[in-house]
Amino acid sequence: ESNTELKQILSAFLTNLGIANVRYEKSGSRAVIYKERLELGELRLDSFSLYTESLLKADKKQLRVRDRLLHKTSEDITIEVASDKQLGPVISKIKESSDKISEVYVVDSLTKDNKLAITIRIIFEDENEISREEIAKIKDSIRI
Repeated sequence: ESNTELKQILSAFLTNLGIANVRYEKSGSRAVIYKERLELGELRLDSFSLYTESLLKADKKQLRVRDRLLHKTSEDITIEVASDKQLGPVISKIKESSDKISEVYVVDSLTKDNKLAITIRIIFEDENEISREEIAKIKDSIRI
C-alpha cells in the first residue's frame, strides 16, 4: 500500500512543476506514476524515484511567477484545547491574526485526559525580514 504522506509530497512537488493530474498504478510492491501515458517515476513504501527526462517531456500548465521575493520563516506553537473542539476555526483565527502569516497547519496532536495538545506550524512571509521580536509580538496577540 502506497504511503499517503509521500503521495502528498509528490503531488505538491509535481504541481509546483506545473504537472497536474498524475495517476498511480500499482505494480507489485510499487506504484508507477503516470501523466497520461508518460511514466514519470515510481513510488515505493518509503521512498520514490522521479525520471527527470520524463518530467521535462510532461505536459505542463503555466507556472505561477512571483513578482517579488519574500522572506519566509516558520514557528511552532503548542496549544491545549478540549478534545471535541473544532480545529478549523482555531486555524482560521490564527491565520487572520496577522497579514504576515501565510500558512497555518497542524503538525502534531496528542490526546490526554479529554484534552487535545496540538502543535501548529505558522509560516510568516513578508517583503522585509521578520525579526524574532515581531514574531513574538504576533504570537502574543493570538487569542484562541
